[in-house]
Amino acid sequence: MNILWVGFESSNWVINLCNEMCKKGNNITLICQGADEYDPKNTVKPHDNLEIIYQPYEIFEQPLKFRNVVLPQIINKKFDLLFGSHVNITPAMKLMSEILKKPWGIMILDIPTDLINKHNIRRKAWAFYFQKMRYADTIIFNTFVSRDEYYKFTHQYFPDENVITYGINMYDEFYQSGIDKKGDYALSICRLSPVKNCNLIPRALGFIDGIKKYKAVGWDRGDLEYIKRLCKVNDIEFEHLENITEKEKFELIRDCAMLIYPQNSKYIGGLSPWEGLFAGKPVLVPRVKILEDLYKDNVSYFINNDSVSLAREISFVNQLKPAVTKPIRERAARFAKKEASFEKMAERVLNILKNFGTGGI
Repeated sequence: MNILWVGFESSNWVINLCNEMCKKGNNITLICQGADEYDPKNTVKPHDNLEIIYQPYEIFEQPLKFRNVVLPQIINKKFDLLFGSHVNITPAMKLMSEILKKPWGIMILDIPTDLINKHNIRRKAWAFYFQKMRYADTIIFNTFVSRDEYYKFTHQYFPDENVITYGINMYDEFYQSGIDKKGDYALSICRLSPVKNCNLIPRALGFIDGIKKYKAVGWDRGDLEYIKRLCKVNDIEFEHLENITEKEKFELIRDCAMLIYPQNSKYIGGLSPWEGLFAGKPVLVPRVKILEDLYKDNVSYFINNDSVSLAREISFVNQLKPAVTKPIRERAARFAKKEASFEKMAERVLNILKNFGTGGI
């Protein structure tokens, strides 16, 4: 197939996915951001069948500007279909499909129903996206909860095959690399916002003696100062890291005692638990359906937004000897490598694209 792919995610992520699809004999023209937002100094090398057209961030959410900038660069190319990854580019994808007269689809990561209902601006934006998505020939979701929420909003249903787990960028050298490393700090990798609920970690660590060190990787979205105060009150050594490379992030995962993903939303999935599992580390997440669907019995669960429950789980996991839990973590790493790989994601995406035009029901 000849595919025009528009990726609004970080550029390295979408290049990795397109590379795997190209390895399977497809030709892809990729429109993506000019520099990876997480690791701008390191760019993934494209496959020979992948042509990349880099564009500035701001045009992806402006359909007319996107058309005016991109169309002259692809007008002489022949495509079988168009596909976009990220809900924000839905309007641009619909417009381009009308111009090129080709079927199109979109990939949705999460549908944050709680935030949509809470914020008027977000609610209006999603209403606009939903209206445009109804014209898509296919939609791919990354969680079953996202697929089901889409149905609640639009009454348009897609089958289980359209639910495809996100791949992770983690290098093969880090596969099971943390199996034999005990580590002395708890680690979180997500935005420091109330929704991600990272302040739960210092609250939980304040109840126990085992771990008194917490490292947080992610942009501050309003919770950083609160976390700092909690760490100070509870005598917890705290380090916040924001501008680090992917390799540096993976090294932090490899060397940690455990990775904790403490969000309090039941509508958002997560990538960092996959990375923790891939490296062979204990991973702790709240018991909500969207995360249970993703990670099955390969993580440790605690009661959502309950610092005492999290403290108990941290204490229990930390007292276990790595040699005892090694077989369990090896199994979890194999699970992550299989389920969250770009190779498997590409295979499942291509199976959907081969049947383009069926749409939802």
